[in-house]
Amino acid sequence: MERRRLVSLLRMTVAAAATGACAEHVPLAPDAATAPISLALGVAGTYELTFHTSRSYWEPVWSVPVGTEVMVRATVRDAAGALATSGSVTLERCTLAGSPAPSAACAGGGGSWKRVMSVRMDPSGFPPTMEGARCSSPRSIGFRFRYSGSSAIASGTSQARDISWVAAG
Repeated sequence: MERRRLVSLLRMTVAAAATGACAEHVPLAPDAATAPISLALGVAGTYELTFHTSRSYWEPVWSVPVGTEVMVRATVRDAAGALATSGSVTLERCTLAGSPAPSAACAGGGGSWKRVMSVRMDPSGFPPTMEGARCSSPRSIGFRFRYSGSSAIASGTSQARDISWVAAG
């Protein structure tokens, strides 16, 4: 499959899952096709979570105007900097009292990380990009991902990061 088609297929597959970022319920449940896989441990890698918009597809953003759709990208690299081509990532968001919350709520122990969805790594190395996170009021929401390793890269968890939707003004 050509790269453009793979990216398009990945976007269609994950768009519905990330849409629930501001909702109390996430529409997707785990299934055999998207469940994390357990593989042999490899060497430590780097696990970077970034946020993007259709206008900043290659440059990360940390705040956007209310109503803007955000993509969450999970980049996993080995010690030499090569992108992961196997394994899976599980996207999680911080939740406090049933509502999405900033990552500080989970770091402080009051909140908990809730699974949004799991996606297998693209064999081409293109980082999984989950689309559809959008809020209609100002707020910050924390996300992180867990990588289930391959034979080359050990399992690990990204640093938690917040995306903020701000009032336009």
